[in-house]
Formats: sequence, C-alpha cells, structure tokens
Amino acid sequence: MEITVLLLDELNTNLELLGLFTFSSPFMVSVAKSFDAPIKLLFPTGDALRPYSMLGIGVFVALALRFDVSKRSQPKYFTSAFVGYLLEFSSQL
Repeated sequence: MEITVLLLDELNTNLELLGLFTFSSPFMVSVAKSFDAPIKLLFPTGDALRPYSMLGIGVFVALALRFDVSKRSQPKYFTSAFVGYLLEFSSQL
C-alpha cells in the first residue's frame, strides 16, 4: 500500500471529496437526522419519498472562510461565522 499526498487546493478535488463523504455515504445524513438541534436547515421538496432536503449550517462557516480567502482580507466573516456556530452548538449541549 502506498501513501500519497492529496492536495486540497484544487476545486475539483474538493468537490470530489465532498461528493464522496456527503452524497455517496449515508453516514452524514444519519448523524444529521439523529440530532434534534438547529444544526441543519430543512427545505420542503414536494416529493413524497423525500419530503425534505437538508443543508448543514456548518457549510456557511466554510463559505465565509472561502470568501475571506478570495478577498485576501482579514478573516472577519469566517471569525464571526465560526464564533456564532460555536455559540449555537454549545447552547445545545
């Protein structure tokens, strides 16, 4: 078995990993469904087999970081999103 390095600086690599761990594995969905806390947003789909589409709130923290990096600014959006996420998460414990 060979150990390889996976660079996460490519958008395609990130999207493939996101698809692998999010969409092809039932693990994240089962964890999110088992939590009865405001860590996810549910959107109605109108489909009887899949009545809701789910989006994790942690995605917004990652998007804030990506925005700060793209603007080459101080991580003010990431910091505020991350602190808010930690406060919200700790209030559920």
